[in-house]
Amino acid sequence: MNDIDDYIGDDDNFREKIRRDCILEEHKNKMTKQEYLLQFFTYDHLPENLQILSAPFKQIADMMIEKLPRNPERIAGLRKLLEAKDCFVRAGIFKD
Repeated sequence: MNDIDDYIGDDDNFREKIRRDCILEEHKNKMTKQEYLLQFFTYDHLPENLQILSAPFKQIADMMIEKLPRNPERIAGLRKLLEAKDCFVRAGIFKD
């Protein structure tokens, strides 16, 4: 037995809870790494007329993260999507 087993003893419910907590924490860490670019797709800080332009890009980014595995091409695509979003938002505030 190791130190954890000595501490837990025969409490299988506690052992299962720890196992689930570890899996959940691992999942959260993985998702955080995968979704770091999403912070740049937020739009609630923008005026309403620019939120309308920005919101679809957030929806697309969310969908791509959900549907595609994390790899260099997905990251490149998200970066290009972010660049396009920024261009359209700037177009919305452009003055002649």
